[in-house]
Amino acid sequence: MEGFWQRGLSSYVQFKRDKINSFDLILSMRWLLFLSRLAFVCNCFFLLALSLQFGRWFQNQDAEATIIIIGYFMSALLNPVALVCYALLFFVKRAGLNPVPKWLMVANSLFLIFQVFYILHLNGR
Repeated sequence: MEGFWQRGLSSYVQFKRDKINSFDLILSMRWLLFLSRLAFVCNCFFLLALSLQFGRWFQNQDAEATIIIIGYFMSALLNPVALVCYALLFFVKRAGLNPVPKWLMVANSLFLIFQVFYILHLNGR
């Protein structure tokens, strides 16, 4: 009977030791790639929301409200967070930026510049 419990306990310890802990997952920097992609999608919705402001080409009001919320508010939150993470990782650990494609970082940066100019344009009226 002791052999059964001992084997069960040793297999549990082996299973627990082989699991990837959350610290290793954070260090793999896949979260930055996810954040970058999410910011890019929100930035695309920003362009859609901007086009909805110039013309009412979309007839579904519920979907239009969703596009506006994601485009204006979520992109205003996620894009600066992504760029701050880029800047921090650039100065702290350059290899941490490897999972994110360069075009995605450049596109998110250009979207942020465009968003800042758009906000300044709205406040200048």
